[in-house]
Amino acid sequence: MFWSKFKLVTTFALCSVVLLTGSAFIARRALGFAQSQPEAAKPQSKSSGGQGGAPIGSPAAPSEPINLTANEQARLDVAKKIRDGMHKRYVEGETDLISYLRWQKRYDDIAGEMAKSDADRLRHYESQVATMKQIEQRSRELYRNGMITGTDVLVAELERLEAEIALERFKATIKNVPAPNHKSGQ
Repeated sequence: MFWSKFKLVTTFALCSVVLLTGSAFIARRALGFAQSQPEAAKPQSKSSGGQGGAPIGSPAAPSEPINLTANEQARLDVAKKIRDGMHKRYVEGETDLISYLRWQKRYDDIAGEMAKSDADRLRHYESQVATMKQIEQRSRELYRNGMITGTDVLVAELERLEAEIALERFKATIKNVPAPNHKSGQ
């Protein structure tokens, strides 16, 4: 009698573990988290390029330092720490592309607010477009590898388009800046 109850309880526990593990895997995949993949398929760190793709990195630093107040510098530093932390979590597969993008954009917005001259703002907008292009390109690679959803790719594309529009609008407000060249398919 004891052994039959023991087998029943053990079977129930084993089935529960299998169901919970499967549910967690499906939920993780549905939320857009990267699966455990071989190193070649994982998102690359910002210092490396993967399989011909551009790395997802930080916006280029302005060539000339911008003088900020202590509070402005602290705000920018905190935003950078959050953005870098989210990038690390994204690369390690602990968070999804959308979460990383949200903090990349937030950092870019704060950095743009800190720009003191038109030249600084122009560099900021150009850097933001370049970063969003890298993220979009990498998201397309991840989509082809089955690691993110098509919606994630569209969000990355939307962020890139918004960065390009912001750059175009800024260029329209300052004088003697050439209009951007539009190439279809970018």
